Amino acid sequence: MLAYSVSALLLVGSIATAEGGHGRSAALQKKIISKATLVGKRQLTYEFEPSQYALSYHRCAAIQQYDDDVAANEDTSTVFATKNFAIFRFCPASTCDAQDDDDSSEEEVVSGARGSGCQSNYGEYMIELEDYLSIMAEYQDGLVDDFCTYCENYMYKVYQNYVSKCMNNGNCRRDLKYDDFKNNKTGEMQRELGMNFGACTNYATTCNGALDVDFKDYFECKQANGAWVGPHCSEDGYSVTLGVFSDEGCNVFLGGNVANYIDIDEDYLDETGIMAQDALTDWYNSRHGELSFLFEGEDENVCIPCKEEAYDSLYAELTAYANGDSTYIADTGDGEMGTLCTTLYESSAHCHKNFANFDRDNISERAWRQMQLSCSYIDSVILGNYDEMGYVNLQKNWIYNSENAPQWLRTTEPLANSVARVSPLQYVLLICSILAFVGLAAWSKSLHSSLVKREEPWSPRRSWGQQWSIFRGVDHPTINNIDSGIGVTRVRSDGTSYYMS
Repeated sequence: MLAYSVSALLLVGSIATAEGGHGRSAALQKKIISKATLVGKRQLTYEFEPSQYALSYHRCAAIQQYDDDVAANEDTSTVFATKNFAIFRFCPASTCDAQDDDDSSEEEVVSGARGSGCQSNYGEYMIELEDYLSIMAEYQDGLVDDFCTYCENYMYKVYQNYVSKCMNNGNCRRDLKYDDFKNNKTGEMQRELGMNFGACTNYATTCNGALDVDFKDYFECKQANGAWVGPHCSEDGYSVTLGVFSDEGCNVFLGGNVANYIDIDEDYLDETGIMAQDALTDWYNSRHGELSFLFEGEDENVCIPCKEEAYDSLYAELTAYANGDSTYIADTGDGEMGTLCTTLYESSAHCHKNFANFDRDNISERAWRQMQLSCSYIDSVILGNYDEMGYVNLQKNWIYNSENAPQWLRTTEPLANSVARVSPLQYVLLICSILAFVGLAAWSKSLHSSLVKREEPWSPRRSWGQQWSIFRGVDHPTINNIDSGIGVTRVRSDGTSYYMS
């Protein structure tokens, strides 16, 4: 069993180079390895069955921590650095995407780690937000690369068929170049090919429709027009956006108006000009990301299966679709954990106490103590003990579901309801407790009254307890006179008897 040390309030484990995946993630894994602390060198084992669980983002938090580098900087007036963390869960795959429908008027769909399908039998983990975003971006980019590679090959075959028909029939209406229709976004070129693009209909938008500014460039703190831009956990403790900072470590948050420093399409801004809270959702809280158009009916899914083959067969599945093979069945593999879940698991703080099969006896005392520290710290973050600036939240007069409650609690319906709702069992236990209290109070009053009215201190009635009583006085034994048989008479000095007969 691996044990994890608490360092800078983040427990990290060993990173083993994952087999498979995309080569571009090597640099990222090297970065994470340099930050990892390994205690022991045993083979990594999981406390759950990877094929039965799915990854789901849960929350985020900014936390002020003492930092030696910041303290040594003469140009700063603080000794604290702001660390942003992401918390995610491994939830049961069968229920992870279950949506809460308690309030049909609620606009936001709650599912995944925050939904009812992940409130038991789950593991909870914490990782630095920059690392989480970078890992997720590598994963999503890998899927897009697979899609674009497939479509380039597929569309070239379609184009070859088009050219062949033109040469055979001689009735082509225009000289259509391959690069023209491949990068066309209007659909005009697709009509020229008889609408045969299939799954690649959105190729031009997805593969060649890059933003003027790539948000992923700012998943790590980066200078932009006199300020620094980096990831930031919003006030609600859930949404991740980009924020403006005053220093190269992104420790001092200035605000969320990043549009003044980087070029952002208006579609990604809210009405106040601040970056919209859902602008980065595809990178940190979406199963399919930019490829959601391929999976009809799963647009709102946020859980990513940890089973290794979940996405490894995307290319083969698209190929089967293009060939009209509706009977294609993906390879089920051996149920090992996939590259994404493995990387996140190995680079995060662990809290496994909520797994149904968790057994305290299966881990060492040292590992148990360290897990308790990890779980306690993760719980403190989830419960909103830190505000948006990373300081400890000392406000105590919160009223749940009211305007003076923190944003994280107002937007977390399951948690707020669990705090405010009283179950029938709690009613019964409360009534029983009150009745027991009243009964004990009456009995105590009765005993006190009986003791006060007694003329002598109370003591047990049984004879065996008398000698041990600290209240009863010492009983002196009564000695009865016994005839000894000795007679005494008196005589006068003249010899006559004293007694008259």
